[in-house]
Amino acid sequence: ERGEAAQADRGFTERLSPLYAAQHAAIEALMSTAQGHARADLAAMSQLSDSRPRIMMLAFAGLLAALCGALWLLARAIIGPLTDMRDAARRIAEGDLSHEVSHRGDDEIGEMAEAFRASVQYIHDVAGAADALARGDLTRTAAPRSDDDALSRNVNAASQSVRALVAECARLVEALRHGRLDVRAGAQLPGSFGEVTAGLDGMMEAVATPVRESEAVLGRLARRDLTARITGRYQGEFGSLATSVNTAAGTLQE
Repeated sequence: ERGEAAQADRGFTERLSPLYAAQHAAIEALMSTAQGHARADLAAMSQLSDSRPRIMMLAFAGLLAALCGALWLLARAIIGPLTDMRDAARRIAEGDLSHEVSHRGDDEIGEMAEAFRASVQYIHDVAGAADALARGDLTRTAAPRSDDDALSRNVNAASQSVRALVAECARLVEALRHGRLDVRAGAQLPGSFGEVTAGLDGMMEAVATPVRESEAVLGRLARRDLTARITGRYQGEFGSLATSVNTAAGTLQE
């Protein structure tokens, strides 16, 4: 029985050994394949780990370039119009109104440029009214932009004062031309304009006084009062007139 059992055991072992060897070889091959895949994965991970700083650097460089581009566009959109308006403001400060701000837009910079153009046009209008006044054109006025527009109102007030002064001069000249030496300036003008009208009144009085005295002396002479003389002290043509009247009166008296 023992012999039969040993023989059965050897037979079983002989039949099982090839299967075991085949399974062992398959396991070895599977482990080798798994180890190969593991080494490949480790190598790929190592390569990825090595390239990660470069990828991050490239990504950072790209982001920085995009940021610089955006900042450049933003600076161009803001600084350009502001520089243009700054140059125009400097020219205006020097009296040059020829520079035009060309920027237009719907943003705050565009609104600022539009307000700047309106300011330049306003200065143009006031300067035009002042230029017309300087050339003696009293028909042009500056249109006030608001109730607080002191500059336009002052230019118009100056033009109105000059018009009043011219009107008073014309009235006095017309009166003098017609021998009306009693006419005086009636308008009460401010400042130097008032000084001019006061001077015109003084001129009218300087003409009227010797004429009136000469008229009075000649009237007395006509009434045979040969003692009448001009006693006022006059200069120029008025002095010559007084001398002539007194000489004639003296000759008549003799």
